[in-house]
Amino acid sequence: MDCAKAWLIINYNLGPVLQQIQQLSKDNAQLQLTDSDGFWMVHPDATMCWGRDLHKPQMNQAKQAPQLWSLINQHRSLIGQKYQGKLVSFQHIQISKSGYVVPEREFILLTSTPSNVVSTLRRDAMLPAALVAIVIVFLGTGFVLRDYQSRSTVHAIAARLQQEMVELRRVNRLLDSTLKQQQMLKDDLAESKRLSSLGMMVAGVSHELNTPIGGALLAVTGVEEQLQLLQTAIEKGLTKSALEQFLQRTNAGLQLADKNLLQANVIIKSFRRLTLARTGDDVRECFLAELVTDLINGLTPMIKKSGIRLVNRVEPQLCFWSQPGILSQVLQNLVLNAIEHGFDEKTENGWVTISGHRVDAEWVELTVSDNGKGVAAELQDSIFDPFVTSNRAKQHTGLGLHLVHQWVTQCLMGQIHLAAGQGGASFVMRLPNGEPPVDESTIATEKPA
Repeated sequence: MDCAKAWLIINYNLGPVLQQIQQLSKDNAQLQLTDSDGFWMVHPDATMCWGRDLHKPQMNQAKQAPQLWSLINQHRSLIGQKYQGKLVSFQHIQISKSGYVVPEREFILLTSTPSNVVSTLRRDAMLPAALVAIVIVFLGTGFVLRDYQSRSTVHAIAARLQQEMVELRRVNRLLDSTLKQQQMLKDDLAESKRLSSLGMMVAGVSHELNTPIGGALLAVTGVEEQLQLLQTAIEKGLTKSALEQFLQRTNAGLQLADKNLLQANVIIKSFRRLTLARTGDDVRECFLAELVTDLINGLTPMIKKSGIRLVNRVEPQLCFWSQPGILSQVLQNLVLNAIEHGFDEKTENGWVTISGHRVDAEWVELTVSDNGKGVAAELQDSIFDPFVTSNRAKQHTGLGLHLVHQWVTQCLMGQIHLAAGQGGASFVMRLPNGEPPVDESTIATEKPA
């Protein structure tokens, strides 16, 4: 039995769809729809459509734009491709892959932006881009200038800092030199102070020696006169009464000369011990009572007219190791400072006392006190500072107590302070009992076995 074939034909009207696609085209984006062979179904120019059905092979994209068609065949899709001043994007669209209902058909959807629109867009984009570029250039220039100015400022500061460092080094060298000169001047001033005070004591001692030496000279002259009278009496005939008178007067003259020479000898020995102590700064065994006595003997001629008494209240057997020359100078400065600043010219019953006692095995305490008018309250805290004085009208420099403080603390390794009191001034010193110097000649050297 023969079977007859039956065909079912379904006809779809795609006109409305194609019209909708056609309507999607705008001035800045034109849509084109072609089949797999390049014939247009949708085109901005309606006369270019349906070239296959109209048997017009020139109405084909492969003919009109062979380079673009070659690019379409090479890629399944592409976006934003430049072609003849236009921007072109395309996509291959496959309708069916089964082949049962509809044969395999493929369409190419292509959008293009006209060259004039691209130029307009480019021009519209160039303005903000140029503005952005100008802003970026301006900001970049500002940043560069600011960085340059910052670097210039840093370099200028570094150069100025370098100059200041060089100047600082120069000033430091100058300051070190000035400090050294000041220290040398200070040492020279201290030494000149010691030598000038020693010179004043020499003048006073020489004046003090005039009395015993003059008395001894008068006694010796009297003995010479008696000797001449004895020679004359012998020539004329020596009598017993003349001989007895000669012996009596000669004996009295010799006793007077001996007494005056002994007094001069005491003064000279005291001054000699004082000068030996002043000219040497070695650590020696210091008998404090003897040192104070020699100092009082040396200062007495200088202060006779002041009416001030110097009193020695040091323990008689007080002995310790120190630098007696510097200690004697310290005591002299304190005594003279008390006389010059603590008393008026018409003072009566004024006294300056030097006392000393042993505190323990390591320390000795010395005090120089007076019954004068004391130290003003505003000067008590700065009394040992340089150039501090209450009597600058009499050309006092204010270095006396400063030197005393330096000698006590730096040379004698002790302490000194102004003690508070109701009347007068009292300077208290605590001095260490130094160790005797080691005599290397007495140290026995043992050879190793």
